[in-house]
Amino acid sequence: PIPCVPWQSQTSGQYQRRVHGADFFTAISTFLGSPEDKSSQCYAQAWLLTWGTIAASLWTGVAAFTIHMVYLRRLATVHQYRKYYHAIIWPLSILYSILPATTNSYGQSGAWCWIMGNHPTRA
Repeated sequence: PIPCVPWQSQTSGQYQRRVHGADFFTAISTFLGSPEDKSSQCYAQAWLLTWGTIAASLWTGVAAFTIHMVYLRRLATVHQYRKYYHAIIWPLSILYSILPATTNSYGQSGAWCWIMGNHPTRA
């Protein structure tokens, strides 16, 4: 039988809220339209888009890991790792969002600002 522990619905709801929260910032970035290349609005859009996407992906991975540990490994104590998830996911999301800015890689990439593609010019 599948273990049923009282915190399961709370835990899955918490992970879902974190994914939705990160996706909210991704959605905000789309409301900035198509800002001018290299403008502060362009950098804000690119950073929000990158940060939100990375954070949502990592929280989705945590949810999958939790499901794996509870249902396949029958480990009912995965909630004790929540502080580690926060300590890893938020700093990684910020770090990976800042890295493209340090190399001046954020800019127009089509309909929005994000990491620019490397398109060699033709002579």
